[in-house]
Amino acid sequence: MSCQRPLYTHSAIRRRWGVVPNHQGWLEVQRLRSLLEMERARRMEETQKTATLQRELDNTKSELQKQKNLEDTFINKGKEMKRELPEAETFTNPDTLSSVVMA
Repeated sequence: MSCQRPLYTHSAIRRRWGVVPNHQGWLEVQRLRSLLEMERARRMEETQKTATLQRELDNTKSELQKQKNLEDTFINKGKEMKRELPEAETFTNPDTLSSVVMA
């Protein structure tokens, strides 16, 4: 009896019930998990870069608005000085000053 082959071997039972160890499937799962983790890390890095660039853009917009406001202020002061210039010239003209002093 020791020479007889058992009716069902361990591997035969596995094949019969579809429980054959699938090392390829396990390796594929590990590979896909690794790829997923790498993709998540890449996406997080891109999100951080996007946030940094957005902050820089907001700062640049703010600086640009300040520069525009300064430009408008200087333009308005220049216009105001042009309006006041004739009045200042009349007060510094010696002929006008002598007539004002006499009156």
